[in-house]
Amino acid sequence: MSLRTKITLGATAATAAAALVTLCLNVGMFSEQTRQGVERGLMDMATLIAQQTEIQQGLLDTPYSGVVQARVQRVLDLASGVDQLIVCNMQRIRYSHSNPEFIGLIQEGDDVKDVLYQARRYFTYDDVSPEDASGGYLRAYAPVFHNNAQVGFVIAGARRERVDNLVGHLTVSAAVFALAGLAVGIVGAALIAHRASKNLLGLEPEEITRVYRQHASLIEAMHEGVVAIDRRGRISLLNPSARQLLGLGDRQVDGLEVDRVLLMPKLPSVVSTGEAAFGVEKRINDKVFIANMVPVRQNDTVVGAVETFQDRTQLIRMAEELTGIRQLVEALWASSHEFSNKLHVILGLMELGQFDQAKKYVQSTQSEHGELHTRLLRTFREPMIAGLMLSKFSVARERGIAMELTPGSGLRSLLPEPLAHSLVLVLGNLVDNALDALRDQANGNGTLSVDIREKRGTIALRVEDNGPGIPPHYYSLIFRRGFSTKGEGRGTGLHLVRQEMELLGGRIDVSSGGGRTVFYAEMPMGGEKA
Repeated sequence: MSLRTKITLGATAATAAAALVTLCLNVGMFSEQTRQGVERGLMDMATLIAQQTEIQQGLLDTPYSGVVQARVQRVLDLASGVDQLIVCNMQRIRYSHSNPEFIGLIQEGDDVKDVLYQARRYFTYDDVSPEDASGGYLRAYAPVFHNNAQVGFVIAGARRERVDNLVGHLTVSAAVFALAGLAVGIVGAALIAHRASKNLLGLEPEEITRVYRQHASLIEAMHEGVVAIDRRGRISLLNPSARQLLGLGDRQVDGLEVDRVLLMPKLPSVVSTGEAAFGVEKRINDKVFIANMVPVRQNDTVVGAVETFQDRTQLIRMAEELTGIRQLVEALWASSHEFSNKLHVILGLMELGQFDQAKKYVQSTQSEHGELHTRLLRTFREPMIAGLMLSKFSVARERGIAMELTPGSGLRSLLPEPLAHSLVLVLGNLVDNALDALRDQANGNGTLSVDIREKRGTIALRVEDNGPGIPPHYYSLIFRRGFSTKGEGRGTGLHLVRQEMELLGGRIDVSSGGGRTVFYAEMPMGGEKA
């Protein structure tokens, strides 16, 4: 039996079982709801009759006056769903009945005791009616009051046959819908089977197993690391070489987002752009790799991406990590994003015809940005530091954080390139750490202060924020690689800061308390890295 046939038969059987269970449940539900609906209708009718003044006063007269019978008959002629309306006085004498021959006779049975002696409203459901051999009645009982004294009661009844017929009609309707659902399920099963067979390239399970084992063996035998992700950026494949190169061991990462688990930059972009990339130098954790990335396509649609990579750590130093380029790229992205938002504002004002307002906004923005740009260039002779601080101010503004550069801050010396790179790395990570700490500041009162100055042959950095703070028992942990309270894939920035300070022969301290957290670092200006 082919896979297509198996899928069709299995899906059809499941659909039929579901339809049968649904039908059984619906029949029971329809039966109960129908009975409850009839009960409500009968009780409403009995209550309506009992509340009529003509009925209340008629019960004070003789049953043969015909007042009560005439009024009840008029209601019966207009009503639907009621087969019996009986009105009796407190002596059980009938004043109305569907059969006039029973008027004046006593209403027998124990079923009227509660309405007669306790003035209760209730239902009964008997199987045999003394006056009607056609079947039982569903009856509603309601007391009749006149001047706050009970003068009789009303019985509204419907034949059991009526309720059974209603349930039967609903059951037939449910069965028709169930059959229609089954037919749709069968057609759907056939389509699913066809689609499944097409997606599996017409291969049978045995052939799929063989091909899968061959490919799995090939991937496991590769010396290069192999990582595959789906269209959502989640890991779907990781070969043993990739685990070894990335130091994952036996950690289970299937189904997790690749950026958060492996820090695989650029791989998700292959899914979004559909463009392959070859010979890409990239950093993953603390290593540098040369990677090739290609999209995985199905019917001209990108459904994932595969990356193969080789370790090049011994041949290439981690230039991005040492110079802090990643910090600059992230900060400049925020500045670009802020600039894009301002352009949207200007465009909107122009489309609204507010040209004067647009001109004022441009002048204000240009003045604000120009003043900050000029100030930073005057404060820092090293353009890399000025550019970094300009971008961090943009990030802070975008997040609603008040960032300031303390008076007296500045670097008047042009730094050697290695030292400038180190300063970018340290300063960028410390400011980013403070910005992250203030990200969830609910009251919008986040403040960040940065102090940079030359101090006796050293560069002293002080970054202070009013974020949630750091518990003292975390002081020795926050500089460890991988330690973070912000989730997986974090805990790298402060580790890099301490590592860089150790290479430079500098120091880094932290203190937190009184609603302020301060990171203080000092690095020698003229020393070479160890």
